[in-house]
Amino acid sequence: MKNNALVFIGFASSGKSTIGKAVAEELSFQFIDLDEQIEILYRHEHAQQKTCRAIYRDRGASGFATLEATALIRLEAQENFILATGGGAPLTKVNQPILKALGPVVYLFASPETIQDRMLHKGLPASIGGSSNFAAIQEHYAQRDPIYQRLADTIIQTDNKSIPTIVREVLDHYE
Repeated sequence: MKNNALVFIGFASSGKSTIGKAVAEELSFQFIDLDEQIEILYRHEHAQQKTCRAIYRDRGASGFATLEATALIRLEAQENFILATGGGAPLTKVNQPILKALGPVVYLFASPETIQDRMLHKGLPASIGGSSNFAAIQEHYAQRDPIYQRLADTIIQTDNKSIPTIVREVLDHYE
């Protein structure tokens, strides 16, 4: 692994944070959530606490993407970490080489039906605009899936699998 790091990408509710934390614990690595890094960066720059959802709403997609790229660049010197990105991070062209440089990219793939089910329990991301409409989820999915697949070094399907099973599959690819 480059930098002894793994980068998890995927649609919102695909399991990036859950699996990322479990893999980090298994490897004794630090777990880093990109959204938390963006919130910290924003707080330092503006002396004001905001959630990613509020930052995205206030600054728009391009303003949010700028913070996202800055947060990613700051991770380049770190080692021994697992990164869970936001669902939109891999979509920004400037982020793609940065993500690849951090370490192997793992796409946690879940079907649109699984994503919708998980979102209904967890909450909807700002990028979908609060719509629980399955057509909106499918539209975002159709736009993002090819990008995730192209960027990924490994694709792990997560539908109907336990957390330990998915963690084992990830580790089997990189041990």
